[in-house]
Amino acid sequence: MSPGSLSDWVQVVVAIVACGVSGVAFYIARRGEKTAGDLATLQRIHALSDRLYDIDRLFMDHPEVLMLMREQAGRKEPYFTPATVHDERYYRVKTAIYMQLNYYDELVSTVRGDKALQKLIEFGRWKVYMLQKMRHPLFQELFDREKQIWGHEFAHLVEADRRTGVKPVDMEIF
Repeated sequence: MSPGSLSDWVQVVVAIVACGVSGVAFYIARRGEKTAGDLATLQRIHALSDRLYDIDRLFMDHPEVLMLMREQAGRKEPYFTPATVHDERYYRVKTAIYMQLNYYDELVSTVRGDKALQKLIEFGRWKVYMLQKMRHPLFQELFDREKQIWGHEFAHLVEADRRTGVKPVDMEIF
């Protein structure tokens, strides 16, 4: 065996090992990126859960907000106007509705395009619930007033439901 051919074989073996090590490093790096992405998604879901608890806490601490929403369920004229008495109930109900609208917008944008995540959080049920809430005239009023701030996916979801016809407010959710 000539000395040059042994050197050639060593180079081939080193190249194969280097290729294998490179492949393992690439796999680990990709796995790390996926894990980081999964962690970011889980953090967003955790933040959504915290926000949902804040909304629930608001209603528990201030049942008059739900009472006002229930009272206004059949309203035909705008409520959030300069003519409406701007008392604590007015500001609490406005805040509660914005909190929910923002929550729904973030929820829709978080699960957009991720079938596994939609299944995990049972988005189909959330979608039905959100659209029922969005039939309330106070929700519609603030949603329409601030259309430019809602994400495209959330706005599209609400508008698509509206195009299917006028549906009554479900009083059991207020």
